[in-house]
Amino acid sequence: MSDHIGFRSNLEKEAIDWKAGQLGLNRSEFINLAVEVLVNFDDEMLKKMQRFAENSRFSIPEFINLVVIGRMAQLQGQGMKADLKEFLKPFALNMEQEKFFNHLVEEYEKEAKNE
Repeated sequence: MSDHIGFRSNLEKEAIDWKAGQLGLNRSEFINLAVEVLVNFDDEMLKKMQRFAENSRFSIPEFINLVVIGRMAQLQGQGMKADLKEFLKPFALNMEQEKFFNHLVEEYEKEAKNE
C-alpha cells in the first residue's frame, strides 16, 4: 500500500481535470504520471533544464515540450513512417506549437534530401 502525499498546487482543479481527461486519465492518475515523469528524469538533465528555464523565456514544461516536438519533427522529416499529427492530438497542441512542429518537419526533410 502506498503512502498518500498531499500538496497544494497553483493550478486550477479544472485545468488539471481537463488535461487528465484529454489523456484518458483521472486526476490522481494524471498527477501520479506528472510526478513520475519528473522523478525519473536524470538529475543532471533536470538541473540543466532548471538553469535553462531560469535564464530564458521558457519554463521547464515548455522546454520539455519544445524538445519533444523538435525530435518528433526530426524523425518525421527524416522519413519516419508514422502519422505524428494524429499521435500528437492527445497532447492538445496549440496552433503556435503546430506551426513550429511543421516548420521543423520541413527543415529536416530538406536536410535529409541534401544528404
